[in-house]
Amino acid sequence: MTSDTYTAEFVFPGHPDKLSDAIADGLVQAASRRQKRALVGLEVGVHRKTVFVTGRVGCDGAEDIDLTSIVRQVYASAGYGEDWGPDPEELEIVTDLCLGPLEDGESEARLLADDQSICTGYATSSPATNYLPVEHWLANRLGRRLADLRIGEPGLQLGPDGKVIVMVNESGEGYRLDGFSCSLQQMAGASDIALHRKVRELLQEELTRLSGELD
Repeated sequence: MTSDTYTAEFVFPGHPDKLSDAIADGLVQAASRRQKRALVGLEVGVHRKTVFVTGRVGCDGAEDIDLTSIVRQVYASAGYGEDWGPDPEELEIVTDLCLGPLEDGESEARLLADDQSICTGYATSSPATNYLPVEHWLANRLGRRLADLRIGEPGLQLGPDGKVIVMVNESGEGYRLDGFSCSLQQMAGASDIALHRKVRELLQEELTRLSGELD
């Protein structure tokens, strides 16, 4: 009998990678509202309280896009501010953007200039996992439950950042969780023992529930 092990991760909204993606997505949405076939090619980086945005935004009214509000809203919606810095209102936003209407040739190039991505995974025939591979679905489900602890369990004093990694083994006998790791942002002085206990309880609860759903 053969078996394979698959790995997947879930990244919390407050993680730097997610913040950068959300800022870029916000700018794409703002540009597309002004012109359906806007050209947007961006690089976004974040470090401490500084946000770097560079690239091209080509559309009608590109100069009027409120980049500062988009960036601050992304940080606020992720959970930054109050107890967790950086405060969205204190961010230093550094830009080097080429803004303006589409230039000659850009409209035609826009038909080909779509984003590129490297994707893993595949669609499945299982409605129990929302037609996702088990490892991706499990990482997402556990990650969202753990991210919700920041609001649901304020005594744990959790922050917006975090990451979950799962390793799922698949064989003729079904699926088995071979490995689980999570990195959670917690206030200095908060009880790591209470956090460890809560994570174990949540993990056991979810696995018990999921074993019935996947049967």
